[in-house]
Amino acid sequence: MELTIPTFTLLTGTYKLSPLELVEGTTYPTAMAEHLPEVANHYTELELQRALLSNDLEWLERLEDPQEKPGLINRIFDSWYPSLEAFKLSCMDECERQLLVQKRDMLDKLRNQAGSSSPG
Repeated sequence: MELTIPTFTLLTGTYKLSPLELVEGTTYPTAMAEHLPEVANHYTELELQRALLSNDLEWLERLEDPQEKPGLINRIFDSWYPSLEAFKLSCMDECERQLLVQKRDMLDKLRNQAGSSSPG
């Protein structure tokens, strides 16, 4: 059975391996392995979005102006929350559901931080 490049791309993403790592030690023909791409996408859209949210939160932690922080927290929350709701509708496997819970927890923590840092 001959596997096509798109099939390899899907498999490498599933197993988080490069195409060459995927065929290493198998009977896959060397001549065909030489034509495989060196790299392939290893992350789902949800994993990417969680990493971007983490980046936003790390940036926010480094922010030094305490008066600017509550407004930015609200902006970040408001920009990320709709994507969380959209992903709820499309998450199919347990791994993605766990990532979704992590993302929701990150947003909940952010919202609580906004509430505690608001001038009282």
